[in-house]
Parts: sequence; structure tokens; C-alpha cells
Amino acid sequence: MPTGTFLDDVASEAELARRLVDETHGELSPVLAAASEEVKKRPLLILAGMGSSLAAAATVCPRLNQRGWFAIPMDAGEVLHHGLPGLAATATVILISQSGRSAETVRLMTALRTAPDWSVIAVTNDLDSPLARGATVTLPIRAGEEQAVATKTFLATLVVLHALVDRLVDENCVAEERLGPDLRLLEATVSDLGAAETWADHLASVSSLALVGRGAALGLAHYGSITLEETARLPAQPFAGGAFRHGPLELSAPELGVIVLAGAEHTRPLQLRLARDASRAGARVWIIDSDSPSPVDLDGLQRLRIESGDELGNQLVTAAVLQLFAAALAKRRGYEPGVMRHSSKVTDME
Repeated sequence: MPTGTFLDDVASEAELARRLVDETHGELSPVLAAASEEVKKRPLLILAGMGSSLAAAATVCPRLNQRGWFAIPMDAGEVLHHGLPGLAATATVILISQSGRSAETVRLMTALRTAPDWSVIAVTNDLDSPLARGATVTLPIRAGEEQAVATKTFLATLVVLHALVDRLVDENCVAEERLGPDLRLLEATVSDLGAAETWADHLASVSSLALVGRGAALGLAHYGSITLEETARLPAQPFAGGAFRHGPLELSAPELGVIVLAGAEHTRPLQLRLARDASRAGARVWIIDSDSPSPVDLDGLQRLRIESGDELGNQLVTAAVLQLFAAALAKRRGYEPGVMRHSSKVTDME
């Protein structure tokens, strides 16, 4: 694989995920237990962050909700300025910031600390950050140094958040015996730039992108949109599948690329039908799907099949696919992947 900070970070993801899976059952086990005890004190769970950290929260919340918890992903800035009163008394708040220094997230923690009986769980890559130092319990994602935009830190956040969910719902999603095949698939995916070039060829002519998902795939659509805008500098907007039908479908034309993340089995037929309809309306469509037979006639649409039967494994591989696609598209547009011009990796001001 060609070298470069963005691609180097992506290339390290399989090894990182494998190590983290081991650590969640070893070194990280006590802090995961402490965090789960904090969460159990209140019935409402708010996962807040900014950018890709918020996307990670949105990717994990559907698993909690489907298993009896009430979990909501929220923009940390919006909670800080418009949703703070009463929050500390009714919810456990999980604040996610890979740097631990995102301005809104740190300010929200500071505000929550003034409330009686406050409780904040931090998820961060930097144990010396303001967020880590101020939280009730801190879950480290242990991704190491990251040179470019959020890649391996996003995947590490997913692993750690799912490990926390395991504790809450008495399951074992983050387990080597379950994730082994998917980690090998992740390793193969991050080593194959040729496939990414093919995906970029299909959508190279578009002037904007829509990423459409439902459930956990909606969180991945948010992450993919951020990564594409930061990396390839192409306008990219995330949509829930239903929301895309309520208006944005009218934008379908050859200059619009639509990436449909087919997602969970019970909403997958809806997503595939939407992909077919967007294509028939004129958009250039690319589907990221499971290996299951299609319940919808896709009229020869471009479809990438991720042969993963595990919820977390599918999310890790899909995120890596979106990262490599963003890098390939950046190359076509004449940009160095992950090098930002107008912002920085850590956004420490509002």
C-alpha cells in the first residue's frame, strides 16, 4: 500500500482492532465494569460529541435501543446551549472526544459537573486531556497517535463503545471468536487500494454526494460524509432512508452520487428499493450491502458486498471502505488525503 499519513493510519486498523478486542477482556475490563455501573443508575443515556465522535455515538445507539435501553446521540454543542437544564438529574451522559479537547464537549462536561449527583463517562484517546481528567469514569480507546483526520480513532471508539454495550445487555459482541473472520476481512480491505480506485471511478464525475442509512448505518453515513468532506473536499450529506424520500430524492440527477448503506436486515429491503428508485431518477448510485441475496431487482446497480455476519465487524469494515473511497476520490480531485486547509484535527474553539 502506498505510504502517507492517512493511508498509514487506515492500514493499522486491523491490528489495532485485534489488540483492543483483547484488552476489553483484560486490562480494560475493570474500567468497563465501572462505567456500566454508572450507566445503570439512570434510565436515560445520552451519548454526546462532535464530528466523527458524534457519528460513533449514532452508530452504537441503535444496538442499545433494540435491547431495551433508551439511548440518544446528541450534538454536544446543542446540548450545552439548548438542552442542559435537567439533564444531569435524569440521564447518564457519555461524552466522546478522540482528542479529549473538543471545545463543546469539554464545556459540556464542565457544566455538568456543577449539578448535584452529576455523572459523566468520557471516551477518549488522551488520558491527559481535560475531558479525561474531569470525568467520573474514563474509557480509553488506545488508538495511539493519529496523523490525519479521524480514521483509526473512529474504529477504536466503536470497539470500546460496543464493549460497554456488551456489559449493559449481557452479550459478547466484542469477542475474538465472533470477530475473528471480520478482523481478517478488515485486514484484507485496508490492503486493497485497487478496489477503492474502482469505487472512485464509479462516482468520480459527481459534484455532490448523499450517504443514506438507517439505524447503525445512519451513524456510518454521518461518519462517511465527514470523512469525504475533510478528505476529498466534496460536498457530502448524510440522510436517513425515510428522510431522503421526503424531498432530497428530487435532486437525483447524474451529478448527484448516492451511497446507500443497506444496513440491518429488517430495513434492508427499504434501502435497496430506495437505491433502485434513486438510480431510475438519474442519480449515480453505489450500494454497500451484506452478502445476502437481494430482495429487490437492482437493475445491475453497482454493489459492494461485505461478507460479515457480525454487527460490529460489519461496521468496522464499512468504515474502512468509506475511508479508502475518500482517499481514492481525494487523489482524483488533486488533494492529499486527510490534509485540511481551513480547520485542524482538534477543534478547541466554538
